[in-house]
Amino acid sequence: MSDAPVLVANLGAEAPAASRAALAATRSAARLWRLLFAPGARLAAEPDEDAVHWPAALGPEPEGAAFPWLEADAACAWLVTGDARREAARLGLALAGPEPEVVARVHDKAFALETTRRLGFEPACLGGALHVFAPGDLADPDAALAAVRAAREAWPAWLRDVPATLKPRLSSSGRGRVALDEDDGAVRAGLAKLAARGGAILEPWLERRMDLSAQLHVGPDGPLLLGTLEPCPTPSGVPRGFRGTLDRRGRVTSGSDWDEPLREAAAALAVAAGEAGYAGPCGVDAFAFEGPEGPVLRIVELNARFTLGTVTLGLARRALPVARRHFDLDADERLHLHLDLDDRAADAEPAGGVLRLALGGAPGEPRPALRLARDPAALAPPGPPTA
Repeated sequence: MSDAPVLVANLGAEAPAASRAALAATRSAARLWRLLFAPGARLAAEPDEDAVHWPAALGPEPEGAAFPWLEADAACAWLVTGDARREAARLGLALAGPEPEVVARVHDKAFALETTRRLGFEPACLGGALHVFAPGDLADPDAALAAVRAAREAWPAWLRDVPATLKPRLSSSGRGRVALDEDDGAVRAGLAKLAARGGAILEPWLERRMDLSAQLHVGPDGPLLLGTLEPCPTPSGVPRGFRGTLDRRGRVTSGSDWDEPLREAAAALAVAAGEAGYAGPCGVDAFAFEGPEGPVLRIVELNARFTLGTVTLGLARRALPVARRHFDLDADERLHLHLDLDDRAADAEPAGGVLRLALGGAPGEPRPALRLARDPAALAPPGPPTA
């Protein structure tokens, strides 16, 4: 097979999206993902290849992939699962990546919590407040609710008035969480759903000062850091886009003071994933919050799959030749970038000093765009984020 694989675009496989709007967003994101691969790559479930084309704004279509490790000789899935492997087999193809059981193990939020705790990256001020519940722990709603309350009562004093939530151990974009300030009936109903999603993590709902994301690739020689970004989520936690800075060589950072501690913790977590048998792209999500003695960084999870952060970094590489020409970049200069997954100002003229690169969008679907500027203030999102 050539180096242009068939893509099994099972975005949201942890919790399949049901709404029409969510499905449209998933299709749009899958088409952006395709742009990272060599010409000829196609989405396995895309019925109309004419809807998937190279955006003219990025210039001529490159001959190769955005990253060397994307030169694959097998089908490629967003998230390696048993269903994805069966879909590839139905197409008569092998599926790249480790066994689904390995992916599920390191993709579990409990893996990230237990690993960061073991390696000393868990903030001391949390005092072990985060608690893992296995599916069996949630089988009896009354016993589970009592156990959750007991765990919460053991939290450090400064967290006593902080809202608590139960997050699914296998989920994306914060979907499926259960707030413990709801009535007992609603919480009991949520426990069964959490058990079906691999269990739950009890954690305080901290006020975030900044969301952060590190993207890596775990290969035979260990993890390779691809870049860091600042996610721009909606209030419900669904990614709306990403921000970062881009230099002349294509290196992307979040541009924040948290980059170095994020890189250190993310690399250590990726090494642990590799030791557990994982290989391939992954993203480490984190956020900064205000602790009792100042701001603190907390590592949240390792996404053992492609992520929209991976896509953002790949698109930044694709856009680099255009950016170099447009801005005449100096060797030590950094541009600010913003990938907007649904550019609601698509029909308006970009602000002065902004290079807007339209990335397609089928009728009725989001219209993503990548914006680049020297001045970060020129990249303010056009209007409030949707839920």
